[in-house]
Amino acid sequence: MGGFKISRFEKEIRAEIEILASAERVWQLLADFGAYPDWNPYFREVSGKAKIGEKLKVFMKPEWEKKGTTLRPRILRLEPKKELTWAGSYFLPGLLDVEHSFILEKIGTRRVRFIQKEKYRGLALPFITVSWSIEKGMSKSLREMNSALKKRAEQN
Repeated sequence: MGGFKISRFEKEIRAEIEILASAERVWQLLADFGAYPDWNPYFREVSGKAKIGEKLKVFMKPEWEKKGTTLRPRILRLEPKKELTWAGSYFLPGLLDVEHSFILEKIGTRRVRFIQKEKYRGLALPFITVSWSIEKGMSKSLREMNSALKKRAEQN
């Protein structure tokens, strides 16, 4: 399931999936940045500590980019087994900023809803959405990561 919302200077893309695993198991996978290259098709490498205020180095490779992109976001929100959100900027702050969230909603003892969303803001947003299909490519990348996380979490 996915969704899309846009205003003049803000755009949100989200994807969600139900995972038959405990919130603890899913959180363990999300917080283990070092293991991302083993399973994550979108965020290929993440380095830094899962701690509020920590600056991360995130290498992502959406399908439409040949080389991928490295961002250096900061962790804004961190609530174990519930939410991890980081935010950073492409180019200059205010031009194109992105906030990425991983949200876990416990449905049962061994069942969670995993929601992943990206919010884009900035002055460049109206211009890049004309020529750059954020919605289509990003929605696919988020869904692919969600599916990979589900597969890994449900293995044990």
